[in-house]
Amino acid sequence: MTSNLLRIMIYPLNIYILWHPDNYQGLSYAKTIFSTFSREVQHPLQRGIGIPTYFISNPENLIKTINWEESEQTCILFFMDEHMTIDDASQKWEQEVLKVHDYCSKNRQTTLFYPIATNKNASQFSTKLNLNNRLNLYDFEEEEKEDELLLQIAFKLSTRLYPLQTNERELPVTVFVSHARQDGSTLALMVKDAIDQLKFGLQPFIDVVDIGKGENFETEITASITESIFLILDTDEYSSREWCIKEVLYAKNNNRPIIHVNAVKYGTKRIFPYLGNVPSIKLKITETGNSNVRAIIATVLLETLRYKYHQHLNQETILFLDKKQAVSSEHLALPPELLTLSKGDKKQLIIYPDPPLGNEELSILRAQKPNTEFVTPMLYSSQNSLEEKFEKHFLENRMIGLSISENPELAKEGYLLFDHLHLQDALVEISRYLLISGANCVYGGDINYSKELNFIFIVNKIITTVNFLIIAFKSHI
Repeated sequence: MTSNLLRIMIYPLNIYILWHPDNYQGLSYAKTIFSTFSREVQHPLQRGIGIPTYFISNPENLIKTINWEESEQTCILFFMDEHMTIDDASQKWEQEVLKVHDYCSKNRQTTLFYPIATNKNASQFSTKLNLNNRLNLYDFEEEEKEDELLLQIAFKLSTRLYPLQTNERELPVTVFVSHARQDGSTLALMVKDAIDQLKFGLQPFIDVVDIGKGENFETEITASITESIFLILDTDEYSSREWCIKEVLYAKNNNRPIIHVNAVKYGTKRIFPYLGNVPSIKLKITETGNSNVRAIIATVLLETLRYKYHQHLNQETILFLDKKQAVSSEHLALPPELLTLSKGDKKQLIIYPDPPLGNEELSILRAQKPNTEFVTPMLYSSQNSLEEKFEKHFLENRMIGLSISENPELAKEGYLLFDHLHLQDALVEISRYLLISGANCVYGGDINYSKELNFIFIVNKIITTVNFLIIAFKSHI
């Protein structure tokens, strides 16, 4: 077991964001991409995707700055603008970016080079780049740009993790649109039309459209759910429909990625209890008939990406398991809930995505399965073997000192940590697991060093959720 822990972790996917330091739009987009595809530092209890995301705004030795061997797939998001053509280092930018572009062209199976133009002057950058797949953000209204950017990136990243068919522009993914016919059919068809218009290759499945006469209804439904992203259109009638309830239970029992759309108009007598524990988005329709269906599809793509990313990550985690542990463990796409435990499996170890559940939820699960351990990959990696009982408080009564400091050498290497964003993220995550492990943490720095990071406030959120009596957090300014 120890020898396995010494092997290098290979991530399913890494993201590198390139932009000119004077391109403030690029800087803002980089922060948004980090919060969406990696983690949101300010909200440590929210469930992010967790993709390692790096910032680069220095062209010096660009090809070597990127660690191509650290992940199975490497995605380069290149924000183009006029600064790269008028800068004193414009020739250097062109030379180094062209090297990265050529490397990606020669290694299409494992890399993606995605150019993004923030304004029309970006086309002046270089005529040597193949910009057929360029995203022109200037074609969209200001309030649409960010949503469109995240939508397109989510699609591009998903194509790197799903086994593609013959067309690189299409995802071989079915979206099962679960709805109540009484008041959800119109909405279901609206979602189907929006998916079809995007031409991402997503295949919407709607029972009244896709099940032919004479076919076995239940067989077709269950077969489709097993291979689909499950989209719940939760209307006033949804929770009272027997088939809707069956579909939800079947999707959860088959560990499918699920998205909940809150489309309740007036109210419902009783909400089906197992509609929770999944991402949710509110349906919005204006008086003029405009809706946020495009944002709903973006949520579907993000959950599609998160599901597949963690599926790949779990496969990497299994490499750390011995044969007995591999057989005795179960990997979930979502945090465990009571429904997870109803299947009767005698798994001794359930591994679910970060962040760890709070004590309130875990106490309910442990009451039902006292001999089962519920851990995230990070919690699991701290244990030596399944035979050893998981010591949740193995740092109890130990004082751990924490401090944060910028590293100017990183800037010289071409990395720009947005307002210390990566260091803040590391500090929050390290603190989370120290507190969960029972440590007493002493922070040896200025809690006000960053206006955007209220460290004590964030750690207090973590403590409240973990709710371990042994935790004491002390701050030394």
